[in-house]
Amino acid sequence: MTPQELQHRKRISQQILGRDGEFLSYFRVYDDLVQRNNDFHVTIEAPQVQSITDDSVLLAVGVLRSSFPRTLKETVEHCQQLAASERRPHFHEKALNVACMAMFMIDPAAKENHAADFTVGDYRPSSWRLDETLGAFINRLFPPSLAVSQEAAKVAVGYRAVRARKLQRRLGARFRPTNNLAEHLLFDEKRNSLYVFHHAEFLKAQLSRYQGKTDPLVIGLEQSLAEGALPPQLLVETLYTLQAVLFPSIDPESAQILDELIERRGFDPDCAEYEGYKVFREPPASFRFVFWGERMAHLHQLMRRRPPRNKLERWFHRHSTEGNALFIALLALFISILVGIVSIALNCIQIWMTWYTWKYTP
Repeated sequence: MTPQELQHRKRISQQILGRDGEFLSYFRVYDDLVQRNNDFHVTIEAPQVQSITDDSVLLAVGVLRSSFPRTLKETVEHCQQLAASERRPHFHEKALNVACMAMFMIDPAAKENHAADFTVGDYRPSSWRLDETLGAFINRLFPPSLAVSQEAAKVAVGYRAVRARKLQRRLGARFRPTNNLAEHLLFDEKRNSLYVFHHAEFLKAQLSRYQGKTDPLVIGLEQSLAEGALPPQLLVETLYTLQAVLFPSIDPESAQILDELIERRGFDPDCAEYEGYKVFREPPASFRFVFWGERMAHLHQLMRRRPPRNKLERWFHRHSTEGNALFIALLALFISILVGIVSIALNCIQIWMTWYTWKYTP
């Protein structure tokens, strides 16, 4: 890595994440976002449009951190006015998308970046609306479950049921890395794929902002956004699901799956560094999965009723509802009768052959 690249990474990590670090997986995402959006300018838009630079992204980061109550439209206008007052190049609103992704690993244009019919279960990609504040957008992506279901609470206590090795054996699950935190723990039943937000070093960097604070898990969204970070409860739950639920170090098979994902699928190597996934020494007795409880409960339910994985299993699954119970019973009766008739016929043939051998053998 050149000195210029090292300086670039140090500047970004200090101003966005609040500390130095390698952040290998994080910078793959950041650099790709900047490059992709600049390629878009060259191929689609007018050639005089200014490129997205670190300066434009950091300008947007500062605005997001200091003025999060503004709507998206107001935020873009404020960034443009600030750039003009400081005699910077024209601010392009796509720099704000990169800034939002860099700060929170949340795609503010997810709806536009997916096909119109893209769905995973009940999940539909959602974008930041022009008349919506950043806080309202994040609340819409991560609605806290104030009354966690009994099933989710059961999973929160007995999380061993959804370890990686069990998901792989029972569901044939393939673990798919995602850079969008909103897609964490989504299970695509059509492809047997579990989306996993894997940027552990990013999560730890955000959690480090809350070190030393009293009772950090009660810190709300507005105070967190002022820090340039996500709520500690969401960060802790996400890192906890990675390192204590899916890939715990005390489960050698699950830990081996994680090592393979790091080597072959680009998972963040820091996932295998098991220190610092909580901002407290031990989880309090009242700790619950407020944000990821429902998705963990869904995984638990899938483990209990494994979905059909091929055409034959899907056929039986479609025809095994209560409404088709009589059909299944009649089909079973018919098969039993057919097997009985075949057995009788085979016995008759065997008796005849025995008689024939006795009658005509000298």
